Amino acid sequence: MQESIAATASSVAGSALNTAQQAIQNAINTALAAAPITFESGSSDLGVVDVATIKAVAIPLKGNDTKIQITTYAEDSDAAAAESLAKSRGDNIVAALEAEGVDKARITTKAEANPTAEDVQVDEAKIEVIAR
Repeated sequence: MQESIAATASSVAGSALNTAQQAIQNAINTALAAAPITFESGSSDLGVVDVATIKAVAIPLKGNDTKIQITTYAEDSDAAAAESLAKSRGDNIVAALEAEGVDKARITTKAEANPTAEDVQVDEAKIEVIAR
């Protein structure tokens, strides 16, 4: 009986956690849809609008320990240069989120050079909630 109660409690807690994470992802998606984090070709600099978007993304991340992954891209005929630029873009977003009070330990980055997927906007960043 106790095992059944424990399993049910664990399931309920997991469901609530998934719901909370989905709400945070929805808030992030709303901020990114309103004003995507974009970069000028060949640049990793954040613009004024990008900083405002990052501030909006940081709001639902405060007061919890939700983890996110930032994916950035870059194109260049030199794959190493593209990788370096994509990494620099991600690092700048992490620094801006950290300045807004989001713990860096909760953020992972994924830099992708010369992406081939058709749905990728090479000068635009993605931010996704990841499982704990």
